Amino acid sequence: NFIRYVLLNGNAALKTFVEKALAQNFDLQDLGEHTLLSYKDKTVLIYYAYKFGSLSEEDVAKSYRLAKQSGADAIYALTNHLDRKALAVAEYIPQRFNVTGTTTLYKYLLKKGLIPNKDALRRKSGKATDLLKTVLKAGNAKYYVWAGLTTALLALFTPITTYYVAFSFVNLALALLTIFFSERSEGKNELFRE
Repeated sequence: NFIRYVLLNGNAALKTFVEKALAQNFDLQDLGEHTLLSYKDKTVLIYYAYKFGSLSEEDVAKSYRLAKQSGADAIYALTNHLDRKALAVAEYIPQRFNVTGTTTLYKYLLKKGLIPNKDALRRKSGKATDLLKTVLKAGNAKYYVWAGLTTALLALFTPITTYYVAFSFVNLALALLTIFFSERSEGKNELFRE
């Protein structure tokens, strides 16, 4: 849930939590989307890289350029997933490149009392009607018909024809419901009606 919260709210939200936690012990310098801190006579770049994909080679190169520009001795990349190619690129940069994963970050922020409240992390419950709308979308009818006809044909070649025929009827019934449901719901969307 913490990862989803960060992914949905962006790295700026993560940066806020991390800076609150680190400001208690370190001198911080704001670099826009990232943070620079002084630690034991060294300068460390905190690179926020939570995203739906993996940390890429371009992210490592970007963090290197930013570290070089700001004079950082080490880079701490806060990310939820790392690509192997990115790790290979990290071996070529002169700064020490550390990857801080979600578990470490979560435990640190939890210890500091900076995890968002449970309501922010809670998944809103989906409605059964939303699931029904997805299953019975108009575009799905052709797939249900295809599955129904295919399993009916395969029922001719198998010793357990009862199951194949039953599954075929279920698919064909879903196809009919899809056609019926999509025609009934047509025009209910007020925003996109003509």
